[in-house]
Amino acid sequence: MVKLTDMLKDIQLGKVYTDKDKPPFKVNEASDHEGQMAKSQLERSMEYAKMIYKIVDNVGDGGEVQMPAWVQSKLTKSMDYLQSVYNYFDGKDGLDDKSQW
Repeated sequence: MVKLTDMLKDIQLGKVYTDKDKPPFKVNEASDHEGQMAKSQLERSMEYAKMIYKIVDNVGDGGEVQMPAWVQSKLTKSMDYLQSVYNYFDGKDGLDDKSQW
């Protein structure tokens, strides 16, 4: 499981991705606006993640943070959705994963 702190460290350190990290698909120049929209949405998602992390970190003060079940559910869904998109781009969409069947 990827921890939010690990994701934020990569963002803060400005992790540089190499050519081998590029997704296994070709970009259609005619649909470049979709790529820009995706980047914009991801940037906003990162901003929200950082803001939420700061709130939880400040409230928790080293202890357990109490939150309603629906809040935890939304966090779980958001991570699951992002992980699914990443796996698609990474070529690991889970189609060969026997544990899903």
